[in-house]
Amino acid sequence: MRLIEPHVRLETLTADNLMHMWMAGITDIIGHVWYPPLGVKITNQTLIDFFERLTGFEPIRANQYLLNAYVTLGINPFSYY
Repeated sequence: MRLIEPHVRLETLTADNLMHMWMAGITDIIGHVWYPPLGVKITNQTLIDFFERLTGFEPIRANQYLLNAYVTLGINPFSYY
């Protein structure tokens, strides 16, 4: 049986968190791309760098603990700026 953790913030998980997930029997984790709070000034490059980390580095790191990591991206049609 596959156990899936459907909502994690990949960039905040420690090695201990990943190990405990594996020990609990979790096989897959699904992370999401967040958007910074309103009023925080960021550049386009910041978002690109963050997305590249989530899609490149984080799945490799999770795989070291035998976890399959997937990243989701939600599109909000409303702009707050």
